[in-house]
Parts: sequence; structure tokens; C-alpha cells
Amino acid sequence: MGRHTMTTLDMSPRTRDRRGFTLLEILLAVVILTLLLGGVYAVLLGTVQAVEQVELVTQRAEIGPGILRVVARDFEHAVIPGGQVAGAFQGKSQGYGAFSLDRVDFVANVPALGPPGAEGPPRPSPMNEVGYRLEPNPYAPGLFKLFRREGWFVEGDPLSGGMLYEVYDRVRSFGLEYFDGKKWMRDWASADTGSLPMAVRIGLSIEVGTEDASKAEGERANVRLLNYLIIVMIPR
Repeated sequence: MGRHTMTTLDMSPRTRDRRGFTLLEILLAVVILTLLLGGVYAVLLGTVQAVEQVELVTQRAEIGPGILRVVARDFEHAVIPGGQVAGAFQGKSQGYGAFSLDRVDFVANVPALGPPGAEGPPRPSPMNEVGYRLEPNPYAPGLFKLFRREGWFVEGDPLSGGMLYEVYDRVRSFGLEYFDGKKWMRDWASADTGSLPMAVRIGLSIEVGTEDASKAEGERANVRLLNYLIIVMIPR
């Protein structure tokens, strides 16, 4: 009888390594990698949302009070320049319903740097023309830009001229009332009253939030409407 030779397959680890990865192993690796990337994305998205919320809280805490501090400082320094009562202070009520778009112009002894002169750099001016007004925001229907007017050295008509500087561009309402010692008035003209008001009540309504605020059911979820009301005394 002839001898039969039996060949034994070598299944050692070294042999399996030379065979490479199976399809099942590759699919399993892809699934694990996908899960890992999904977890990283979720953490990154959560971090971005947290940063946006922090920015929103910061805006809510600082923007409105910051605007009011600037406006209040100007009113607290309102003066009648050189006895010219007629051109010292004028406040006009504008707007409709609950949306006040008031305007005011007056003179204040708030120091500022005037424009460069013919002979040198800007000169400091201890007394300036000041004013506040709203203009429509073309990129945000229903909202307005609040401007501060500044005119240096009080020349000519102190209730006009000067330069406009944007204070904030998402204002819903800016309302002013003037106290004469007995009642609050919506308008004030020093030419008629012969004096400055004793106090000014300032109402401010603004929107705060991120520029790319997400939308939920047609409303901007990350945008908030904030309302402020303060009274500023005017020294006489």
C-alpha cells in the first residue's frame, strides 16, 4: 500500500496577519470611528451653543445699561450756554402708540475733542452740542439705529449741525418725558419754558442676541426684547 501524505494548514498568528483584515473587521472599524466622530461633533456643538449663550447673557447685562449711562451723563451735564435760553434745550415726541421715536437736542458741558483746526490737532472743548435721534435700520425691519449727535464749541444754532455717531442699531423704542416740577411732559422747548427741565424720564427698548440667532416656529429663539426705564435729574 502506498503512503498518503496529509498536509496540515498553518493557522498561526503570523499567517493570519498576512491575510489582512476581513470585511467584517473593516465595517466594525468604520462604525467605531463614526461613533467617535459623532461624539466629538456633539461636544463641539455643545461648546459653540454654550459660548453663544454666554455672549447673549453678557449682552443682556451690558448693552442696555451702557447706553443709558451715556445718555444719562449727557442729561446730567445739560446747561444754558451764555444765557441763550431759546437754544438751550429742545425735546420732540415722535413715533406712534407704544413705539416712541423721540428726538432731543441740547447743550452739555461734557468735554470732547473738536475737529482738527487749520493750525494743528483737535482742540478740547468743555461745552458741546448734544442730541439723540433714531433712524430706521434698513437691515432689520421694525428696528432703528440710535445716534448721538455731537457738535463742538456751540456755534450758531446749538440744536442742529455736528456729527452723528451710531450708539446701537437694534432699538425698538426710545421715549423721553420731561418734568417741570409738577407734571411730566412729552415735549420740551426752553424757548417756551424759559428753563431746563428738572428731570428726564428715559424709556429704552432694545433687542439683544446673536446675529445668526436660530429660528424656532418663525421666531428668533436667541433674541430677547429688553425694556429699561430710568429718571435722570438735571442740576439747575
